[in-house]
Amino acid sequence: MATTLSRTISLLPGEETWTDYTVNVVATFSRGEGYGIIVRATGSTYYIFSVEMVNNCFSAIRVRGNSEVWVARKSFRDIGGGWTFPRRPEKHYITITAKGDHFTMTFNGIEVLNFRDSHYPTGRVGIGKWFGSDVAFESITIQRN
Repeated sequence: MATTLSRTISLLPGEETWTDYTVNVVATFSRGEGYGIIVRATGSTYYIFSVEMVNNCFSAIRVRGNSEVWVARKSFRDIGGGWTFPRRPEKHYITITAKGDHFTMTFNGIEVLNFRDSHYPTGRVGIGKWFGSDVAFESITIQRN
């Protein structure tokens, strides 16, 4: 477990050479500012797909050490298709697919992020939370594509 930028992250068993995979997560969020799923982690570089309750948005952030760049972001209010605002506590069903330079994120069955970025082509999977958030990661599965 490591703490950076007020984030606590844990990498799961896996290989830094993994390229294409789908991560399915069931998480129950109870309080705090947010949490995320980490993909393509190698050393101090990774993407974090965030559920930002404090900012009412989903985001994908490219992290390199203490440097961060948003590569995708969508406000909760801009999501259609049967979307309902997350409640607390509530189970969240998240799927993240990384295939080549293409990434998607679904939240409770609705696509919330879809973008391309080629900075980090390989890496492990992890989980994270920040600023004292209370989240239980109940199930995490990784399917290599």
